[in-house]
Amino acid sequence: MKKTMLTAVLSAIIVLLSASCGRQHSAESLATGFMKDNMKDYSQVSDIDFSDLDSTSYITDSIVTSMRSNVKTNAPQYRPAINYAPGKAGSVVMHTRVTYKMGQKEYVDTYYFDRDLTRVLSFTSMEK
Repeated sequence: MKKTMLTAVLSAIIVLLSASCGRQHSAESLATGFMKDNMKDYSQVSDIDFSDLDSTSYITDSIVTSMRSNVKTNAPQYRPAINYAPGKAGSVVMHTRVTYKMGQKEYVDTYYFDRDLTRVLSFTSMEK
């Protein structure tokens, strides 16, 4: 009985860890693809590192709009006309922080995704 219970608990932990790793990988792929598509020169990016994926319910559509507007003037490493997928933020937004270097400068971007990790809603960027 105890062996069966232990096996069930370990199996559940493995399933949860696998799902978590898959979502982290999806977020990293989505952010990397967005950077490649929207940066002026992605080939200059090095030492890229991602934080753990997390969620928030504090990001609203108006905050998304504000972040998109701020990036136009505060992220010179990106093209001025950034392409975002259409749609609203939803009640829960996922996010991850990306640190990277471009030449001698180091940047920290925070990417915000829809709950299903299918699109980038917005991002912030600052020089470290």
